[in-house]
Amino acid sequence: MSLNKELLLEWLDINTDVCLKSIYTIPPPNYEDKVKYEAMIAYIKLLRNRIEEGNYDLKGWC
Repeated sequence: MSLNKELLLEWLDINTDVCLKSIYTIPPPNYEDKVKYEAMIAYIKLLRNRIEEGNYDLKGWC
């Protein structure tokens, strides 16, 4: 099965939105939740960069 970069990025966007909205109140109400939220955003940016570079080996990332 061939992976399509655009489909992976779309999947990431949809799941990111759903995940973050289900876990966090935006903006997070306290410092601890804010730190966790910012860490999740950083992780998602790294994953997005990896996909955009064409590295589809996501084992251990998701």
